[in-house]
Amino acid sequence: MTNFIKLKIEKKIENDAGELQGFEWVEVYVNADNISHFKKVKNRLCPNKNVEKIYFTDEKYKDSTYYSRLEKYLLKSKTQDAFLKDEFSDFIQKYGRADVSSIFAGDIMFSEAIEVYFKAGVHPLDSSDKEPVISCCGLEELRILVP
Repeated sequence: MTNFIKLKIEKKIENDAGELQGFEWVEVYVNADNISHFKKVKNRLCPNKNVEKIYFTDEKYKDSTYYSRLEKYLLKSKTQDAFLKDEFSDFIQKYGRADVSSIFAGDIMFSEAIEVYFKAGVHPLDSSDKEPVISCCGLEELRILVP
């Protein structure tokens, strides 16, 4: 019998210059037999309920008292709506978990997630087989179904 697991996979939203404009979380069902291995990871951004996508320039984030911190990074981009390469990590390190959740109006939070690796040729996002996906759900099911 085939066992399918629901994963909520993080995808980066980038502009044509490869700059990070936001994140999207896509629900996919994967065959547990296609999973090579997985590991739990801490302190990953995960969406709160009913959040499927965030753009850093969303109007509701401009109401935050912390918006100037976000804007400082976004204005460096030619389009002024994205983080330059690798600057999102700097932003997270500089402002920490509590402020990031406040900046994004509670739409995202830091939580445990899972890094899932797939067997060759069956990656759900047609990416490189060696690249894991980050999912903010499915850990309990994986512990049961994937040896």
